[in-house]
Amino acid sequence: MKKLCLILSLVFSLVVPGPLSVLADGETIPADVEEEFVLEEEFVLDEEGEDVVLTIQEEETELSEEPQEPVQEETEGLTEEPAEEPAETEVPAEEPAETEVPAEEPAEPEVPAEPEAPAEEPVVEAEEVELVIEGEEEEVVIQELEAAAEPESVVEPEEDLVFVITMTYDDGVLVEEDMQSYPASEEPEDLYVAEVNYNSPRFTEFHWFGDQLGEMETKMYQGLLGAGDLTECVTSGINVEVIEYFELTGYTATQLKEKEYKDDERYIQMLDDVGNAAKRAMSAFEYDYPEDFWFSGCKYSVIPKAKRRADGLYDFSSIVVSFKLKEYYTGILDELADTEAAIDAAYEAVMAQAQGVKRGDYVRALHDYIVNLGEYSQDDRTKAPYHTITGILLDKYEHLTVCEGYAKLAKILLDRMEIPSVLVCGYSYGSEQTTINHLWNLVQMEDNNWYLLDCTWDDQDELMQTYCLAVGSSIGLHNVTVAEDHVSSGYMLDFEPAFTYPELLMTHTQHVLGGWRMVKVVSAHVDGEKGKCCSICGEILETGVIPAFGHEWEEEYTIDKEPTETEAGLKSHHCSVCDARTDIQEIPATGTTDPTIPVTGEKEPFEDVDEDKWYYDAVVDVYQKGLMTGKTATYFGAEEGLSRAQFAAVLYRRAGEPKSEYRALFPDVPDGVWFTQCVLWANDAQVILGYNNGKFGADDPITREQLCTILWRYAKEVDGVDNSEQKELTAYSDSAQISDFAAEALKWCEAKGIINDRDGKLAAWENATRADCATMISRYLKAIGKDR
Repeated sequence: MKKLCLILSLVFSLVVPGPLSVLADGETIPADVEEEFVLEEEFVLDEEGEDVVLTIQEEETELSEEPQEPVQEETEGLTEEPAEEPAETEVPAEEPAETEVPAEEPAEPEVPAEPEAPAEEPVVEAEEVELVIEGEEEEVVIQELEAAAEPESVVEPEEDLVFVITMTYDDGVLVEEDMQSYPASEEPEDLYVAEVNYNSPRFTEFHWFGDQLGEMETKMYQGLLGAGDLTECVTSGINVEVIEYFELTGYTATQLKEKEYKDDERYIQMLDDVGNAAKRAMSAFEYDYPEDFWFSGCKYSVIPKAKRRADGLYDFSSIVVSFKLKEYYTGILDELADTEAAIDAAYEAVMAQAQGVKRGDYVRALHDYIVNLGEYSQDDRTKAPYHTITGILLDKYEHLTVCEGYAKLAKILLDRMEIPSVLVCGYSYGSEQTTINHLWNLVQMEDNNWYLLDCTWDDQDELMQTYCLAVGSSIGLHNVTVAEDHVSSGYMLDFEPAFTYPELLMTHTQHVLGGWRMVKVVSAHVDGEKGKCCSICGEILETGVIPAFGHEWEEEYTIDKEPTETEAGLKSHHCSVCDARTDIQEIPATGTTDPTIPVTGEKEPFEDVDEDKWYYDAVVDVYQKGLMTGKTATYFGAEEGLSRAQFAAVLYRRAGEPKSEYRALFPDVPDGVWFTQCVLWANDAQVILGYNNGKFGADDPITREQLCTILWRYAKEVDGVDNSEQKELTAYSDSAQISDFAAEALKWCEAKGIINDRDGKLAAWENATRADCATMISRYLKAIGKDR
């Protein structure tokens, strides 16, 4: 190997502290005097071998305030040693103790009273020191010496900058990256636009998945909770400052501009941490708050910000995550108001149907409402509206849905009722006993246990409650247990760490006592009966008596209806205990004779019934038959509604108005009112029955499906007509909305041509108008051959 010779000279100053400074031959100087040496180092690489000889020349310089006599350091023998024998004279730098004078025996220095300045600086002869470097260490030493000779300096930027990096991800894939720098004085203030509103009602609600988030994820989740109107996040997004990442430190401006940070393992780990946190926070929010039904997923941007510190280097001081939400499908925001109104209507309907004060009473009413409302979409499960609540709630989608619609609507309504519930995703058995992806609910009852609620699987041909507040050991469809048929898996369990679900109660060990329900109707003279049921299984656990309230009649007449010029009035004695009336008397009209008595064969007298109206012939028909009169002498009110009691009166007239003794059948049908005899007859004839809560609903508007059902019963019970003929209702786009109790009746009415549609729809749940009533009765009479 060819040998190189390198001579480097390095001049440096060395300050020797301590109580005494050491000189040659044991001479010392006082501790308060500093000694300064200038060392010249000469490194020689021998061409013949690998040894390096280090020669150090020491030159004594002028001392501080009290100069000493020049001292000649002995060097005899050091310079005369041949280079070939360096080992005998080598003095390693790391072993200075061999020439040190012990501190405990210092030699006193000679200090002349008036020293003379030396004519010239004494020169200390060179001391040769041999340094040995073996093998490849030679090159390393050279590099280290060069590096020491030229220390790297930090190049500071011309101005104080702030670097902002934006990386946008869609479904976890980087789709856009950008870097901008700003003068510190012009840093954008709108980077952190979100302020979490901790007074938002959302913070007090039940959020199962949000409670499982880590610190960084919770900041993102809370940013969404307190963001106010989230619909603005479709276009503008919401920014949440989530973390201070102090580990990313010490970058130069050049490194930032050249994006050298991208290869930094700390930076790569940061992106992984923030990305996973963003996905977990967003998923937890979607499952905890399905009332924000209009969005599904989001794009998110990770925005680190680097700021300059005092020494000119840059640290990443903070990281912002910006969420930009996606619409579930195009146009869903245009349906926002209609859907929210439908949610309000559904809530009111469930609360009206629920009887009792326990959670189970409300859950059962909610279950029945949703099962009656929705229809499972068998044909096209891929349509986006079917996978959220718009499909089940809006008429335009014919109330078609899949499991997401059933379960999400149940969760929204349960939240409003303040009943804890959780959406669970996994798999279950389908109609062909094959496992399919599925979504259902778990509901927490008063016993703090979790029960299963699955409106999807209960939406069969008839109303079922197999999966309403079921326990794991219950037998469900396909002869398997509920626990076997509902297995959590998939999306929410795929995260790291995975989310957890509540534990389903396996065995129903005790009843949960619900509120009182009326078992037997009470009246003024007959005691009623009430019962308390298990809010889970419905079994009656306690019974009680509802005492008959009796009547206390007032002495004076009460005017129930003031007479007009054309209409008679009414007066009666009222009961002070209930709404019953007795001794009802007519007050004659103040003007002409009573116009409500029709004259058979005469043309109708109503100014609002024009001959070009679709219902004209029907109104004339029922008017001339004495079945329906006008609201006044000249006003029929075709587009106005009809109550259940009013429809009972129409059929009562056709039956010949038979009289019967009063019986307290319904608490809202007292004795002596204008519809009392009508209702008693209709109930005796099994034509109009009461509600499950024991009431008749005399003043409730009658729906179109109720009207058809009553006519269907009337045909068999009063007219003795076979009412078994059926025709499918597939011609109507909303046929799936028919209630179970009305399905057979509507199919018979369709077969007989009795139904009048509304723009091609049955509109079964809509209230019937007086024109609907006149038309269906007129067609009914023709259909059964009793038109004359």
